[in-house]
Amino acid sequence: MPERDAVRASRRRPRTAAPHHEQPPRGAIRERIIAATVVALREEGFAGASARSIARHGDFNQALIFYHFGSVLDLLVVALERVSGERLAEYRAAVADVPDLRAALATARRQYETDVREGHITVLAELVAGASSVPELGAEIVRCMEPWISFAEASIRRFLGGTPLEKMIPPRAAAHALLAIYLGMELLDHLDPEADTAGPLFLVAERMLDAVEPFIGGRGRGKKAARRRPQRIEVESSTPPPRRGTQR
Repeated sequence: MPERDAVRASRRRPRTAAPHHEQPPRGAIRERIIAATVVALREEGFAGASARSIARHGDFNQALIFYHFGSVLDLLVVALERVSGERLAEYRAAVADVPDLRAALATARRQYETDVREGHITVLAELVAGASSVPELGAEIVRCMEPWISFAEASIRRFLGGTPLEKMIPPRAAAHALLAIYLGMELLDHLDPEADTAGPLFLVAERMLDAVEPFIGGRGRGKKAARRRPQRIEVESSTPPPRRGTQR
């Protein structure tokens, strides 16, 4: 029948192709998701960093999170790796050419202030808080801290090498202690931004450096610092020397 033949013909008619919209590269989408995750952690904390809120901050479909990262937890770990890696690179560059311990301490203080000002501390603090309820997140945080411990250990070896303190201070143990103090300052400043926890601690570090400088040649030596011999400290004897010509 003519009507049935017309229907069959219409079914065989090629469909008009839908307009093609160019999709952004896969890497660009991942970067956008990671950036949105960092913003969500800073502004809404761990509890508020859901797939919905991350997608809202990045203006994309939340299904992309699971497509590219598998889960929100995996995405949070990637975001921590990104922030931690970028900051570690900046710390390495900042201390690369400092000549001694005093300059290194001043550099560390400036970098710490940058961490506070730009919200890098908030990302770590929120994830540490979240690790109390998500044990696997805690293990990932510890893994991300290992490069920082290695960096601190290498810096301690560099600045104390060739000084009397080199054999007195185990670099690995000192690196753990230094990182613990640094993270503690960050967490306390995150909890109470008005407390200025770091200021007094950096002042104490400067005074300790004043005390040990005479024993390390006036400075902790970096790779480009000139080598100086330790200063000799003379202590006056409480017993006066015998007078010349005095008969025994």
